[in-house]
Amino acid sequence: MYQTKIKTLHPTINNIRDEQVPIPIETTYFLEDGERDPTKPNRYWFNFPPEWSTSNRGESIVGVRNISTIARGRKLEFDLSIRKYLSSAFDEIKEKDENINKTNDEIYDMIDEKYKGEVSAHIISWLRTENDLRKIFEDIVKIVQPKFEEYNKNVMEKYNFTKDTLTSTRKSFLAIINRYLKPIYGPFLMIKDLYALAFKTNEEFEAFKKELNDFYKSNVDIFIPLFSLNNTSRELNDIQMDGYYDYKENTFIETLFSPTNTHTNYGCYVENPDYEPEPTPEPTQEPQYVKVEENINKILYYVDFKINFLEKNTDENYRRFDFSDVMNIGNKSYQNKQEKYQNKWLRRLDFYNVWDRLPCKIYSSIAEQSSHNYIGDSSVDFTPIKYYKLNSTDQKFWIEFYSGRHNKIPIVIPRNDSFCIDMQFLSYDKLLYV
Repeated sequence: MYQTKIKTLHPTINNIRDEQVPIPIETTYFLEDGERDPTKPNRYWFNFPPEWSTSNRGESIVGVRNISTIARGRKLEFDLSIRKYLSSAFDEIKEKDENINKTNDEIYDMIDEKYKGEVSAHIISWLRTENDLRKIFEDIVKIVQPKFEEYNKNVMEKYNFTKDTLTSTRKSFLAIINRYLKPIYGPFLMIKDLYALAFKTNEEFEAFKKELNDFYKSNVDIFIPLFSLNNTSRELNDIQMDGYYDYKENTFIETLFSPTNTHTNYGCYVENPDYEPEPTPEPTQEPQYVKVEENINKILYYVDFKINFLEKNTDENYRRFDFSDVMNIGNKSYQNKQEKYQNKWLRRLDFYNVWDRLPCKIYSSIAEQSSHNYIGDSSVDFTPIKYYKLNSTDQKFWIEFYSGRHNKIPIVIPRNDSFCIDMQFLSYDKLLYV
């Protein structure tokens, strides 16, 4: 009895099985662990774990537990100036022969003080990790709107007029336009303008231009620029910030612009006397309308913007340069050059290759057997783990980022934002965690 007990307590060659549990290598990669591809900025290269690359592992199988993009908290700090001026006063000066070589800024300085105005503000916008770029415009509105209201109050007191006077004059202006305004439908389908001004004859068109010019001259003292910014009639706002996917440029663009500059730019057309409608779905040889001018620009005011931000010339204290990081400003080929924007008056500010701070679609060279090398969306945990068999013997693999909403548009992850992927590298004896 004693001998049996001792035999079971102590392992010997007869009562132990020499087996090893296959433990995979667990590795977490952050964006900082990779290297951006110099020719493809949405691609990063990573090294496989050295102890796995050099081991006798049999078939090369890797797994992905989860992937996520990390949009860090940001403090965007910049100075924003907005100037608004009467378009007719600007155009009258610009069309003179002696001013043909003058810049827009020089012409603006020549406009009577009554017909131009400027407001400046220091903007601080805090982006939390869950915020996208819409938060920036929300902060701009909170800071700029009171300044607009203060400016408008001072101007109306100075020149002794009210908003009702401006509203009445604007309605009279729109009444002239609306007599000839037609939306695009039917015969207008081939016209690019959203709205067009259609006239029966050339004489009617010339009479319209004279009526509009006379209206400007008789009401010039009423068209004193006031700033507009509200949530009910955004098409009349003097400032707006939007982000959109541009399929021609194949990128996401964040733009600061003014609806005031765009919403009354009309194409003008005169009825074609030779037009004969045919009962057929095919287009007729003679169009119903003929374009008489490229555009008739009857914008009451022009609005320009000037932005001033800290230039990125050091790596210290990254928050100081969050604006440059978020708006992709730098000297690389895929970045927006700061001299294009810094302290210059522009009709609109377009920032290209900006990340919208939303989840991305992830592609990788490890997914050789997956369609388009697609792994999945970021911010996803894979249960069970997704496994991929590698056919190549490379010591590196790449990961690419594309928009989660438009999978063909590449995403350039900004400096100081990050990405995380938890991976599993299997040893010679495979044990799949499913």
